[in-house]
Amino acid sequence: MAIKTQPSAAMLETAGLLYRQASRLTRRLRITSPNKGPGLSKFGVLARLHQDGPDTASRLAEYLGLQPQSMTRLLLAMENSGLIIRQVNKKDRRQNRIRLTAAGQRLLRNEIGKRQDRLACAMISVLTPVEMELLRIAAVLLDRVAAAIEMSTASVESKGTPS
Repeated sequence: MAIKTQPSAAMLETAGLLYRQASRLTRRLRITSPNKGPGLSKFGVLARLHQDGPDTASRLAEYLGLQPQSMTRLLLAMENSGLIIRQVNKKDRRQNRIRLTAAGQRLLRNEIGKRQDRLACAMISVLTPVEMELLRIAAVLLDRVAAAIEMSTASVESKGTPS
């Protein structure tokens, strides 16, 4: 399905509402954690490595929107905590690949589980079964929208300049 170049006012309103509420939900889940868990950047590194496998520090920094110096400090702290390990690239020894450790996997699974539990409890407390099914359908649709944004971004990056 093609994306319209000029969204309607109603579509812009819907996009704004969705963005605000998704941001609010994510923020609430993160900051209401009883033990505070890993910070946003650390969680982002763990999640990205889990989802996509080993990667370079520069690509992780780009994905998370961090400056290289900030990423270097973050990765050093995570390495010292045993959450990641750096592997030297055999083809280009100047480049390291960052890999998730078993401890990093456990921390990520634990934190995701806590967030999912809190979210499920909140849903049960305020939604009807029909509304919960609507949210399940919406989650599938949001995944498609996210994939479209990723494809659009990859297309622009491969061309070198935005259109």
